[in-house]
Amino acid sequence: AKKLGFEIALDDFDCRKETFKRYLPLMPFLDFIKFDIREMDESVAVKFLKHFQKEKKRVIAEKVEIIEEYHEAMRDGYDLFQGFYFKKPEILEVEVPAQTAKSTVLHIISLIKDDKEVEEIERYARNQPDLVYNLLKYLNSPDLNIPEQVNSLKHALTMLGRDRLMRWLLMYLYAESAGDPVGEALMKTALGRAALMEEAVATSEKDRAYLTGMFSLLDVLFETPMEVIIRGVPLEKEIVQAVTNRGGELGKILEKIELDEKKRLKEIVERNFTNLHTGDIIQMLRKNGVMITEI
Repeated sequence: AKKLGFEIALDDFDCRKETFKRYLPLMPFLDFIKFDIREMDESVAVKFLKHFQKEKKRVIAEKVEIIEEYHEAMRDGYDLFQGFYFKKPEILEVEVPAQTAKSTVLHIISLIKDDKEVEEIERYARNQPDLVYNLLKYLNSPDLNIPEQVNSLKHALTMLGRDRLMRWLLMYLYAESAGDPVGEALMKTALGRAALMEEAVATSEKDRAYLTGMFSLLDVLFETPMEVIIRGVPLEKEIVQAVTNRGGELGKILEKIELDEKKRLKEIVERNFTNLHTGDIIQMLRKNGVMITEI
């Protein structure tokens, strides 16, 4: 199982010396050890906790049922937590960091989408000289095949128009993260979704469909809930419904595209499963809702 990439957990460890000795031969193969915090002495549990962490095991506090137990387990230093308390977790709202290049581009998209004057957009962009330099470099790259040199955001707006510039900006968001395999995959998937969304709708809906496809992975790109990302962007209600809860006609199309993606990914992994040796692949599949049922 370890060779195939599975991660192994020992459940209900009771922090008794006899139990530890019984499972000692298995310890080299374990990745997680679960402590039932309601069934053990805290001082003894902490000693075992520190020992396992030195051995590079991740220790889970299970049966955490009230907030006081969670805080106590946090103080003791557990790595992960499980229990009734987390069935209805407290929702924390976070803002996309304003200083990041990605969020700056998102703000420019917001200004364009909100039909702000060109001067206001340029005024904001002047405060981000590095970003504008990289953006213009991107817009002038041979791959984009823009017919003439773009020398300012104002020029880009005039030459490309708001809708087309917004498309390039969304592509730029993903392109900035495309230096690693995950970023590259995100960009290809977002562009693929946008193209398929456009194909599936009437001409009058193509812009909304494209934006839906491109926005659908921004939560993964930003590692931030979608509701937070789109809060400051004046998107049409149809797009918001689609990317937040797969609602409306656009949401149905997006959901079907996602299901097809998962199906293809599952088939690829199942076909090559015996050659995989990392738990990261399995975790990635599970996060995407794909369960391996055939080997």
